[in-house]
Amino acid sequence: MSHTPPKDQPTIIDYLRYNRTSFGEQPLNGVDSVIFCTAAFMCLERGVLGRRDPNERIPLPMALCGLRRSELFGNTWLRSRKFKGDSFLTAFMESPRFMECSVGRCVSETNDPADKQFGAVTFYLPDNSVYVAYRGTDGSINGWREDFNLCFMSSVPSMPAARHYLEEVAVTCPPNLYVGGHSKGGVLAEYAACTCSRHAFEQISRIFNHDGPGFSIPPSSRYDNADYLAKLEKTVPGNGIIGMVMEDRPGIVKVVAAKGLFILEHAGTNWCVDGDEFMYYSSIDDDAQVLYKTVNTWSTKYTPQQRGMLVDALFDVLEASEAKSINELDDDWLRSLRGMRKGLKALPDDLKEEIFGMVREMRRAFIASTKTAIKGGKRTKKKEA
Repeated sequence: MSHTPPKDQPTIIDYLRYNRTSFGEQPLNGVDSVIFCTAAFMCLERGVLGRRDPNERIPLPMALCGLRRSELFGNTWLRSRKFKGDSFLTAFMESPRFMECSVGRCVSETNDPADKQFGAVTFYLPDNSVYVAYRGTDGSINGWREDFNLCFMSSVPSMPAARHYLEEVAVTCPPNLYVGGHSKGGVLAEYAACTCSRHAFEQISRIFNHDGPGFSIPPSSRYDNADYLAKLEKTVPGNGIIGMVMEDRPGIVKVVAAKGLFILEHAGTNWCVDGDEFMYYSSIDDDAQVLYKTVNTWSTKYTPQQRGMLVDALFDVLEASEAKSINELDDDWLRSLRGMRKGLKALPDDLKEEIFGMVREMRRAFIASTKTAIKGGKRTKKKEA
C-alpha cells in the first residue's frame, strides 16, 4: 500500500491557523503535542528565557520577543525552507491557542568530548496541565553522533539528563503532566518516563514519541508494562522508517499521513491533519516496511562492538571535513567532500574492509527483501485478477 496524501490535505501549520480554541476549552491532543515538540527545537535559551531563573515561567510571546528567526532556528532543521520552519513560526506566533501558554525551564547542553547534545523546555497550559518537551537532534555533528550511538549503547549522556529534568519538573507540577519529543526527543521522553521515580511516573497523563526510534536494550521493566503502554502514544509517518528502527512493539504504533519523502516526512511540519486529529493510515507503506525490517534484521547480525566501530569510523570521516554541523557540510559540500575523502583514506585497511563489508551486506539484504516484496505483490495481484 503506497501512502500519498492529497496535495491540499491540511498540515499542522494549517491546524495552527484554524484552531483558535483555548486549551481550557479543548484539552491537548496528539497534534498539539507535535507542535510543542517542534517548538522545542527553537533556541529559546538565546532570548529572555535564558537570562531568567530556571524555575520562573514567562508568557510564550515574551520568550519569543526580540529573537531573530536565524537566532531561534540556529543549526536546527527548521532553518531549511524544505521543512517550512518560517511558516510554522509565523502560524505558531499568531495562534491564540498556543500564545496563551507560558514557558520555563529551558535547558540546552552540549558536551563534545562526551558526545552529548541535550535540550528540553516546559510549557504551562491554561488548563493547569504541563508539557515537558525534549529537543530532538540539532544540526551539530556531535548531536548526530549521539543519535548513532543509540545503535550500540544502552544509554547515551542525554538520557540520564532527561530523567533528571523530568523528576525536577514533577516535584512542583500538578498531576496532569505530558511528556513528549520528536525524533531523538521522543526517545528521551520514553527513557525518562521509563526510568523516573514512581512518584514522577504517576504524575504523567500521556507520553508522546513522535517518530523516535526504539531501544537496543529496554531501559527498564516498565517499557512494555501495561500501565506504561496505556499512557504511550507513538506516531510515525506513513513512508518513514526512523521511528520503526529497533522498535519491537509495532502493535502500539499509529501511522500518520505526511507530505514529502523520507526525511521530509520525518519533520512534524509536514504531518497531515483531519480536523483536530491526525490523518491516519492503517499501516506503514509496503516499501518502508521492507526497508525498516531490513535495517532491523541487518543490525542483529552484528555485535554492539561492531556497530560501535562502524559509527566511530563514520564520524571520524565526517569530522575530517572540519564541519561542525550538517548545515556546514551542505553549505560547502565540495570542501567537505575533500576532507571526508582524506578521512576515509586515513582509516586502517582492515577497518575499511569491515565497513565496506557491512555496507555490502546491508545492500544485499535490502535487494533480497525488495525482490521478495515485489514477488509477493505480483502474487496478490494475480489472485485478485
